[in-house]
Amino acid sequence: ACASSPSIAVMTAVSPSGTGYITAWPSGFSQPNASNLNFTPGQTRPNLVIAAIGSNGKVSLFNSAGTTHMIVDVLGWLAP
Repeated sequence: ACASSPSIAVMTAVSPSGTGYITAWPSGFSQPNASNLNFTPGQTRPNLVIAAIGSNGKVSLFNSAGTTHMIVDVLGWLAP
């Protein structure tokens, strides 16, 4: 598998139920040991994220704890 050019997105956690983080990475690859967005309960917390897109055109997301609504606004991507 080969990741394509990175995407640029604003990811927002809305009303998380606990303290945690979101990790974004190219679909089809192993999850990295990293955090792209940290949050605490009840927050609406945005963060600018640069994440490679998997060869299937998708980005995987992992929520470390509890539940949260996620908003992902893709702003663009970087050319190779």
